[in-house]
Amino acid sequence: MLTIKAPLEYLSEPGIIAHAGSYIAKYGKRAVVVGSKTSFQVAGQPLLDSLTEHGITYTTHLFEGFPSESAFSPIQTAVRSFQADTIIGLGGGRVLDTVKVVGDREALSVVAIPTIAATCAAWASVTIVYDEEGTMIDVAPNTNSPKLILADTQIIAAAPERYLKAGIVDTLAKFYETEPNLAVDGELLTLNQTVNTAQLAYRELTQYLDETLADLRSGTVTRRVTNAIDAVIYLAGLVGSITSNFYGGFAHSFYNVVTSVPGTRDRLHGERVAFGLLIQFVLEGKSKAEIARELRIFRKLDQPLTLEAIGFPEKDEATLERVASELLAYLPSVKFLSGLDAAAIKAAIHRADEIGKTDLREA
Repeated sequence: MLTIKAPLEYLSEPGIIAHAGSYIAKYGKRAVVVGSKTSFQVAGQPLLDSLTEHGITYTTHLFEGFPSESAFSPIQTAVRSFQADTIIGLGGGRVLDTVKVVGDREALSVVAIPTIAATCAAWASVTIVYDEEGTMIDVAPNTNSPKLILADTQIIAAAPERYLKAGIVDTLAKFYETEPNLAVDGELLTLNQTVNTAQLAYRELTQYLDETLADLRSGTVTRRVTNAIDAVIYLAGLVGSITSNFYGGFAHSFYNVVTSVPGTRDRLHGERVAFGLLIQFVLEGKSKAEIARELRIFRKLDQPLTLEAIGFPEKDEATLERVASELLAYLPSVKFLSGLDAAAIKAAIHRADEIGKTDLREA
């Protein structure tokens, strides 16, 4: 079955937060605004002022932790108490994933206002659900994507560059993880569309990477910076918007499993995906030259490429064996990798670690 889920509106513009109320008003007049401490500090006041200006009554809810049942429940209570018709997420992926679940459960209009571009969570019609410690426990489909996404590129570009770098890698992963599936089902229309969209994002992000990073560091919201932000949010989002048969990738499976390793939780989603991609390259049998080409990109983006760098306990073979075993459950959806066992996966993790260490020495 072919399924398409996408926002009704995606608006990307510097300074758009100051006009947010004019766009949100068509979706509701009573809003619960959910955000982290940082997101309220950097973008809360202009958002709330604009809501007031356009006759939208609101209450705020401070978000901490992970998208988990313990986070969803108090927000649902706040929504019912306030009789809200709209929920607004202001922040990064954890905030946005949380409001998507609450919006679904309470039949609200969902508005996503990302303050960083570290993932495509603002667009995606799924929520990654964690336990309270940060271990991923479920990938929960949302009924729809948020109705409205307001991407203030000025705010996003001003965030610490680590976030956009991680978002770029997460977006590149969409190509690395979809393209090999063409060898499995090259005639599938939706797969071809996702690969083509992912390839466009890859080309846009890598062709001008040096210039984009220089613009970002200068504090200038250039077309290249805007294109990078849009690639992370809407092009990566589009890759997941249209589905029929599911074709998964290895790097995101690795992320899901490795969230259970406490030491990795200081690393961003895209940073853990980066090391997962290196493992995938090993499992695919990519040549040394092919891997080196991609690692040059990862190095420019300051990605962690060793077990130590992503926070694995040193010489903890038991944890590696557990991670490798748990990854086996994901392999049926990673259709371009077959015939693997836990020992092969563990060996690939070690090989990826060796490649990463060599890359560090030679950099």
